[in-house]
Amino acid sequence: MDPKDIDRATLWKKACEDKSGNIPNEKAKQLGDRIDELKKQVRDGILKVDGSNDVLTMALETSEHGGRVRGVGGYVTPTVYFNQPRRRRGNVEEAVRESVKKILDEERGEREKVVTDLNKFWAERFATLEAALKSNSQPNGPILPQVQHTPQIAGNASERASCSSAKGNSMEDHEKQFVRIHEQDNGEEKSQNSKGKPCKLAVDLVGNIVARGTVLEIDATNPTIHGVPLGKGNERVVIDIVIDAEAFLPFPIKDDDIFTVGQAVGYVMAWPKHLVILTGVEIPRKRKHTVEKLPEAPELDFHGMPKSLKILCRYAQNMIKMNGNCIVFDMEERVFGSPRPTHILHEDILQLGGMEKLSATCIVIYMRYLYTVLEELDMVGSVTFVDPAIISAPWCGTSFVRSRKLAYRFKGAHNDQMFFIPYNSSDHWMLKIVHPVKETIYFVDSFYQSIIDSEWKHVVNDAINIFNRQRNKQGRKTPLWKILMGAPKQPTNKECGYYVMRFMRDLILEDIQGVLAKWEGTMKTTYLQEGIDEVRDEWAEFVSDKYL
Repeated sequence: MDPKDIDRATLWKKACEDKSGNIPNEKAKQLGDRIDELKKQVRDGILKVDGSNDVLTMALETSEHGGRVRGVGGYVTPTVYFNQPRRRRGNVEEAVRESVKKILDEERGEREKVVTDLNKFWAERFATLEAALKSNSQPNGPILPQVQHTPQIAGNASERASCSSAKGNSMEDHEKQFVRIHEQDNGEEKSQNSKGKPCKLAVDLVGNIVARGTVLEIDATNPTIHGVPLGKGNERVVIDIVIDAEAFLPFPIKDDDIFTVGQAVGYVMAWPKHLVILTGVEIPRKRKHTVEKLPEAPELDFHGMPKSLKILCRYAQNMIKMNGNCIVFDMEERVFGSPRPTHILHEDILQLGGMEKLSATCIVIYMRYLYTVLEELDMVGSVTFVDPAIISAPWCGTSFVRSRKLAYRFKGAHNDQMFFIPYNSSDHWMLKIVHPVKETIYFVDSFYQSIIDSEWKHVVNDAINIFNRQRNKQGRKTPLWKILMGAPKQPTNKECGYYVMRFMRDLILEDIQGVLAKWEGTMKTTYLQEGIDEVRDEWAEFVSDKYL
């Protein structure tokens, strides 16, 4: 073979051949024939190739991904292989700065309008009061009028929160996107304790954060909310910052027609305890209006950080200054079997930048990126993802409920289909690769190596049994569990999430069975930081390209 003919299309085709030089997979064989045909057209001058739009790209009919080059192995980027100029970081940073400046200018204009409206209102009110006082000083003068309403100002602040007392109205109500407000509770809902704790408030699932607020301590024996008993398993909270204004409250305030998060700012209400996530140290609740600035972004060590992640972290730090912004999108149904709203908070991005423990959102976003890789490799039918948010922890339901959810995801699985299931137990991420048809589970843990959560084992076993009953098949008495002791081991207790993401990446980009066989051994290895950084870079580039 002429050395000039050895390009990445040839290497891709060779990688699909067996020891005899044949391509056993029919789909890959068709692509190989297509590659030969296109290469002949190039030699004959009929077809021209340019950069990444070469023979392999045309044969696969999918464009090259930004983070890697197909057919040439790992650690080779399009910039190096195709000699493409990378975008200058300064241009992106300048765009981010201009965008943030524009937003702040718009918000400053709104605040100035609010101040003007308030000044006008109070000037009119003082004039009315002054006239009434002069009238009262005269015999048989009119009674001092009682002003009962304040100007209606744009925003999600509730009427009750802003109008219950003469002191309860200030422009802070309209800056909930920039500051956290702590104010005196009103009427029958006055705080029974002068202290509160900052928290995030979720709806349905712990990962579905819809607001930030404050948890109020409860001293009463039988506490009530708006005349209704608080109820066991609920917390008493106040919503301070809105993330998803359209989300429905778990306990609507029907008497006041308050049904959504956006309508409930400033209200004291009940919230399920398992959906209240404490976020910081205790803060005293003050009797007077005060403005508590949110903490500045944590200091990050940008040295050695992937460039795309540096830019994203700087954007996240600007989001912190804007106090409450987040990236919101709907996860497509094809990724996890059902659509789901997803929120990327600035904490998620900074966790990734600081090599801290990862949230479920970080794991889910990388799985979404890997799904695009599966589509490019035509492996969607071979590897299926399970959303960790529906089965990972007790708040997702009883073990029976979680087994049913998992069995529903297994529905229709074929002989070669495997399911990747990241699972979090006791603040530690692990990976399960389940082959439901063969009733085999591969357990990969980068820290404890050999300890399997008994409840989780019960959940997976029951799911496979339900799956077998749906197929009218008599399966094993107990599914087969294989502990992969030879998988790379994390050096400290913080890298588990990064290792789970890297595990899934290696399994998809390399031969799955070969990787599993290698990890069944006893060789102890660990990932270099460069390997972890590759995952972080792909995560950041994917979020920047798709959602910003």
